[in-house]
Amino acid sequence: MENDTVQISNGDIRGEHVLACLSSAPSNARIIRTAAQMTKAYGAKFTALFVETADFEKASAENKARLADNIALAKELGAEVETVFGDDIAYQIARFAEAAGITKLVIGRSTFTKKRVFESSNLVENLLAYAPEVEIHIIPDISAENRYIPTKKGIDWLEILKNSLLSLLILGLSTLLCYLFQKLGFADSNMIMVYTLGVLVTSVVTSNVVYSLLCSIAGVLLFNFLFSRPDFSFGSYATGYPVTLLIMLLTALISGIFAQRYKNQEEHSHKIAHRLKLLFDTNKLLLSATDSSRILTLTAQQLIKLFSTDVLIFDENFEATYFPANIANQAVYDVEIERKSAEFATRSNSAKGGERQLGSKFFYLPLSVNDMLYGAIGVDGSALSAFDRDTFMSVALECALALDNERNRREKEQVAVVASNEQLRANILRSISHDLRTPLTSISGNAANLLENGEKFDPDTRKQLLQDILKDSDWLINLTENLLASTRMEDGKLQLRFSNELIDDIADAAVNYCLKRAEDHTLRLTSSGEMMFVSVDTKLIVQVLVNLIDNAIKYTPSGSSIEVRIEDAGDDVRVSVADDGNGISDKDKPHIFEKFYRGEESPSDSRRSLGLGLYLCKAVIEAHGGKIEVADNLPHGTVVSFELAKKEIKINE
Repeated sequence: MENDTVQISNGDIRGEHVLACLSSAPSNARIIRTAAQMTKAYGAKFTALFVETADFEKASAENKARLADNIALAKELGAEVETVFGDDIAYQIARFAEAAGITKLVIGRSTFTKKRVFESSNLVENLLAYAPEVEIHIIPDISAENRYIPTKKGIDWLEILKNSLLSLLILGLSTLLCYLFQKLGFADSNMIMVYTLGVLVTSVVTSNVVYSLLCSIAGVLLFNFLFSRPDFSFGSYATGYPVTLLIMLLTALISGIFAQRYKNQEEHSHKIAHRLKLLFDTNKLLLSATDSSRILTLTAQQLIKLFSTDVLIFDENFEATYFPANIANQAVYDVEIERKSAEFATRSNSAKGGERQLGSKFFYLPLSVNDMLYGAIGVDGSALSAFDRDTFMSVALECALALDNERNRREKEQVAVVASNEQLRANILRSISHDLRTPLTSISGNAANLLENGEKFDPDTRKQLLQDILKDSDWLINLTENLLASTRMEDGKLQLRFSNELIDDIADAAVNYCLKRAEDHTLRLTSSGEMMFVSVDTKLIVQVLVNLIDNAIKYTPSGSSIEVRIEDAGDDVRVSVADDGNGISDKDKPHIFEKFYRGEESPSDSRRSLGLGLYLCKAVIEAHGGKIEVADNLPHGTVVSFELAKKEIKINE
C-alpha cells in the first residue's frame, strides 16, 4: 500500500514547472524563496519571469538595482531567468506560462493591488481569465514596512517645462484655428474636432499622458468659454451642450491616452530594433576579426555604443583591459576587487548568468563556450535594465563564440603547419633516397676503379674519372647548401647579413664558381659597365645566381649559350640568366618557383633535382625586398631575372 502511495505521488509531480514573477518590490525576494521551496518540494523545474513594460526605463536607479538583486537571487536559487516585453502584464505572463508549460505560478500582492485607469479587474482576475489551468499562489505582503510603491526617477523640471510649452503652443494654435473657423461660419463640430486633433498632437509630441489629459480638459473649457453661447461664459443656452462637452472631453481623453500608449510602444520597438541592428553589426565585426585582442576590442566598442558605459575585460589569464566610454571622465576602480568579482562570476555562473560583488563597480559575465573559459567581461551594472542585461548577455556570448572560433582556427593552423613539416620531411627523405643514389654510385664506382686499376688507366682516362668525381661532388655540395638554406628558411632562422657590394663583383664570383660545370656550354657575363651597388647578403645572392646558372646548364643541351646580364632598371638593378635551350612550357611557368616542383622537362645530364633551387631563389630575393620572374628568351630558350634595389654610396664612404 505504501509503495502504491509513492507511485501516485511521483505521478502527480511529474512535469511540474514553477514560475515566480519578478519585480523591483522589496517583498519580491520572499516570493522567489517561496517558489524555490515549492520547486524543491515538488522536484519541479524553476523559472523566474520579468515583464518589462514600456515605462520601465523611467524607473528609478534604486528600483533597477533592487530588481537586479532579485534577479541575482533567483539565479542563485537555481531559476532560469526570462524576460518578456509588453504593457499587459497578465497577458504576457499567461502567454509565457502556456508556452513554457507552467503549472504553478507564484506572485505577490504588491504586484496586483494597484489598478489601472479604466481597468475593471486586477492582475489575478486577468490571470485566471487568461490561464485558468495554471495554479496561482499569492504571497501576501504582511510586513507594513515592506509595502512597496513603485518610484520613478527624480523630477526633470526641464522636461516638464518643455512639455508644458509644447502643450500651450498646440492649445493656442487650436484656439486660433477655431476662431478662424467661427469667422468662416463653420459648424461647432468642426471646432470640436480641432481641439480633439490638438489633444492627439499633444500626446505625440509630449512624454506623458498627463499633458494630453490637461489639454483635453483645457480644450473643453476654452471651447465652452469662447465659442459657445453665451460668449465668454461657462454657461450654455443649448439643452444638450453639457452632454456634447462631456463626449468631447471623453473622446479627447481616450484618444490622447491611446495615442500616448502607441507612441511609447513605438519608441520601445525602435529601441529593440536599434539593439538588434547593433547586435547584428557586432556579429559581422567579430566574424571579420583575426585575433583575440581585436575581438575583445570590438566587443568593448560595441558595448560602449549600446550602453554608453565603461567596459572592463579580463582575458583568460585575468589581465585587465579598461575601455572608458568617456576618455575625459574615466572611472576610478580597484582592479583587485574587480578581478576577484570577475573570477567569482566565472566560477559561479554559466554564460546565462552574471555577478556583481560588494565593492565592485562592474557587472560581469564569463566568456565561456563548451567549458572553455576565455575570461570575463564587465559593464557598469548600476543602470542596466533587464532588457539591457539580456542584450549584454547576447554580446558576451557572441564574443565568447568568436574567441572560441579564433582558438579553433589557430589550432587548425598549427596542425596544418605540423602536417606540412611532416610532409616536407617525407618529401626530402624520399627525394634524397632516390636522387642521391646516382651521384653517390658514380663517385663510389669511379673511386673504386682508381684504387684498383689506377696504374692501368692512361692519364686521360684517369683525369676523366677524377673530373666525374669532382662534378658529382659539386652537385652534392650545391644540393646540401640548398637543403640547409631551405631548412633555415622554414624554421625562420635564416639570418640576413647585409653589406654594400658591387653587383658586378657578385655576378663575377657566381660565374667563376660555375665555369667548371659549364665546360660543355658557353658561359659569359655582360654588364652595362656602370658601378651599381646593392645592399644584400652576398653569400645568398651568389647562391641564387649559382642555382640559376646551374639550372640553365642542367636543362640545356651541350653547346648551348648561357648569358648572365646586369642592367640598370631605374631605382633597381636587374640581373638575368638567359639560355638558348628548349625553353619552359607555359604549363610549367606558373609553378617553377614552388617547393619540390620539377616540371616535365628532364635534365640534360639525366640527374633529377629536388625542386628546391628555384624555390630557394624566390624566397631569398623576396627576403631582400626584390622580385623574380621567368620569361621566354626569343627566339628560343628561357630567361630568369630578378631585381634588387640600388644602394646609393657617397664618395666619402
